[in-house]
Amino acid sequence: MKTLKELSNLNEIQELRYKFAKALDNQDWDLFQSLLNDTLDIDYSNFGIPQAEMTSQGYTAMMKHSFSTDGLQTEHFVTNMLIDIQDKTATAEVNVLARHIVNKDGNEHTLDVNAYYKDGFVETEDGWKFNAVKINPRWITGDPSKIFTF
Repeated sequence: MKTLKELSNLNEIQELRYKFAKALDNQDWDLFQSLLNDTLDIDYSNFGIPQAEMTSQGYTAMMKHSFSTDGLQTEHFVTNMLIDIQDKTATAEVNVLARHIVNKDGNEHTLDVNAYYKDGFVETEDGWKFNAVKINPRWITGDPSKIFTF
């Protein structure tokens, strides 16, 4: 049986993941950055962005730039979180279905991505924070170049 502290940690990490999706959908970059450790391992290599250690500011700037297409609307559905906590670190596998819509040149463009994320977390003085994000797409429909600014 899990202790109250273990249940509290699980809840905090789940909430962190939901806030990550909410920050992207609302393009709330202050919230987004507040969820991140000072440095983190970012792996979007499945989208052509090499794995790298980044600062929270650098990762936030990268995502803000990627989501800067005028009129971009997104919705990230987060499900099936499997979280493993080991003392002050944790990992999670998370399923995400993300819909992206933008009207460009009089046409509506959509991009749907079904992926699972492998996330890492660290417990800090300010609570749990992301310290790793890796996206692993299962399938994609649509053209990412019509949606994102690279």
